Amino acid sequence: MKPKGVVILEMDNRADWKTGTIVSTGFQKKPDGKIIYLVETFTTKRNHRAISYILDPNGEIAKKVSSDSEFQEKGYKAWEYSLQKVKKETIEIRQGVSTHWSTAKGCIHYSRKAVLRKFR
Repeated sequence: MKPKGVVILEMDNRADWKTGTIVSTGFQKKPDGKIIYLVETFTTKRNHRAISYILDPNGEIAKKVSSDSEFQEKGYKAWEYSLQKVKKETIEIRQGVSTHWSTAKGCIHYSRKAVLRKFR
């Protein structure tokens, strides 16, 4: 790499993802013991949004997930599940804060700005 060169690492930033595309789904156990079904999607302008469906602990899905050995060990499990079924057993929905994922061109722009600020 040349002096003052810039390295850009782009992850999960596919140009073919469209608004509403589901990026990932899975179950997580929160510190308060609640089990959530987390759905991450892309919105317009390449924003990344997370929605947490907090499950009824007495529901069929929460019981099934709780008994899964991988979930018991790690406290999470990537798992695609019917959102329609999840919503039937949801007691609360939490919207995560959207985060913006820049294009490669945007990453280069922001990296150059950061380098310029550092060396001024």
